[in-house]
Amino acid sequence: MKFRGTEEETREYKIMLEEELKENNEIPIKKEQIKWYNLTFMIKKANGKWRKILDAKTLNKQIADFHIKMHDSIKVKQTIRLGD
Repeated sequence: MKFRGTEEETREYKIMLEEELKENNEIPIKKEQIKWYNLTFMIKKANGKWRKILDAKTLNKQIADFHIKMHDSIKVKQTIRLGD
């Protein structure tokens, strides 16, 4: 997927990506391993540096259906006692 932005954003994005690859923050993978794309975009900070922002809307939609039920400490203690 190609980065979409201004020429300056594209240049800074390439520089940032090369640095992340050198630091092993980004790992190249095969196209078959990709489940979905998380888009990124660049924002210029007040000090003139650039920040890469991850747009995780698609990921959030995927995991929105998972519901986690939290138990209080009393329920957890009772469960532990039953398992002893």
